[in-house]
Amino acid sequence: MPKNSDEHIVLNVGGIKYTTTRSTLASQPNTMLANMFNERNQDMLKCTNQNEYFFDRNGRAFYYVLELYRNNRVIWPRADHKKNIHVSRQELIAEFEYFGVPWQDHIQTCTVDLASGEANTLDDFIEALEEAIPIWVSEAALQFKILFTEYGEVSHKLDRIKNVLLPFKNCGFHLLVKFKTDLINYLNSKFPGLVFQIEKDSYHSDKYYILVSESQQFLERIKSHSVHLNSKNLFIDE
Repeated sequence: MPKNSDEHIVLNVGGIKYTTTRSTLASQPNTMLANMFNERNQDMLKCTNQNEYFFDRNGRAFYYVLELYRNNRVIWPRADHKKNIHVSRQELIAEFEYFGVPWQDHIQTCTVDLASGEANTLDDFIEALEEAIPIWVSEAALQFKILFTEYGEVSHKLDRIKNVLLPFKNCGFHLLVKFKTDLINYLNSKFPGLVFQIEKDSYHSDKYYILVSESQQFLERIKSHSVHLNSKNLFIDE
């Protein structure tokens, strides 16, 4: 009996279950899944539980594979930092190649779209920076330097600072690129006496740094205790 193209199929990929349909999988012809669930091959399929099929692969990365079947494009990485889900580009490509899905013309790097409500992400990012900078000052470090990469990495030598900014590892790079001037102007006005820079790595265009240094005047004010941090992490003149 021919199978219904809207029949629900459960793909268990590395323990993460995705529900889709035959018609969705047929949308990318000549790929592994399209061929597997083609009507002519239905007698060869072996399900593990009713209509569930198991693949011992990377379940997190498969999210993007299925998105390509559904939308004919992939937006990577996800802009939702609260889910804190990270898949590297290498993991992504490995799954596309395993499932035989052409990906080169379909992956779009995520950007922050203010029109779709992502303004909250920018606000949250600024709040995190406002929390991290006083930590750096309290540690008496010579220079604040934190790295964000296009592929979801955030790095700083102080774990306290890294942990504050870690939720933005998947979107921090794009926020720095898109709002560089606005962020610099805001932070310079928020923390007078500190000098802020947002710079692209000289050798790697997929890396951006936030650099903060103290002016000599600000250092003298700290030494004389005319500046301190209050409970809201703001600089206050005494």
